[in-house]
Amino acid sequence: MVLKKITETIQGLALHSIAEERKATLQEFIDYLQYKVALGARVNLNFICTHNSRRSHLAQIWAQTMACYFNIDQLFCFSGGTEATALYPSIKDTLERQGFEFEISREIEVSNQFLPEFDFNYIFNEKEKYLYSYYDSNKVSFFVNFVGSFESVFNKNRINSSSQSTGLVTYGGQIRGSFKDWFGFSVRTTNGTFFGDKNLALTKSNLKYNYKFNLPESSAGSNYFDETEAYALADFDFLKLKIGRDRNIIGYNSVNSIMSDFSPQSDYIGLSLNYQAFTFNFLHGK
Repeated sequence: MVLKKITETIQGLALHSIAEERKATLQEFIDYLQYKVALGARVNLNFICTHNSRRSHLAQIWAQTMACYFNIDQLFCFSGGTEATALYPSIKDTLERQGFEFEISREIEVSNQFLPEFDFNYIFNEKEKYLYSYYDSNKVSFFVNFVGSFESVFNKNRINSSSQSTGLVTYGGQIRGSFKDWFGFSVRTTNGTFFGDKNLALTKSNLKYNYKFNLPESSAGSNYFDETEAYALADFDFLKLKIGRDRNIIGYNSVNSIMSDFSPQSDYIGLSLNYQAFTFNFLHGK
């Protein structure tokens, strides 16, 4: 059931205000959605933005509401962000004006626990774990976490029946945080080593361009690979400024990209401007 005031908001929408260029951009998505609905198949929509606090929440809530309004019962909406923050206060006010009602069951003011809620349920649930976390009502967040992984690579030559294998162990840590929903930062540093065939390990794109791992065998530390990624991001919706060192993807997809995440790390400064249908992106790196 859709509340009366929300129904009035929907019926009062000015559909003619949507630009024809925007409709053309969305048509492929519309066709796909109508096809899935006609089949009676489940549709999952996930709306992603930087902080998961404004645009993604609006998109998720209104998409789910429109599905209810048009009786599309197999459409499920979600949202997420690249930084962990909270709902921006003005978004709650906007939704209330449009007819939504909120029931706040719990508000988190401050959390600075080491391994919070440490019990077996906490260990095995799907909630993201942190070594240390802090967030408060002023929209300040700070997270510290361990980073570790093990990967096994195996290759078999069918011509001469030979085989090679290697194991890659990576360990390190990450610090990230955000402030007032417009500034975010992240620092991630790792070290690693291998067990087995080094030439096979070098087929991994991140190791192929790793300076230390490609040193001569006689050099100290040549069996180890370290990597540091960091960035600072200021996001004002219409303008984004990012300074950092990591891998960038430039292009429209993995097939037509000019630069993909297989490229070496680079130090860079990036600028993005967005105004209605106009978008400008600039990247300078070395």
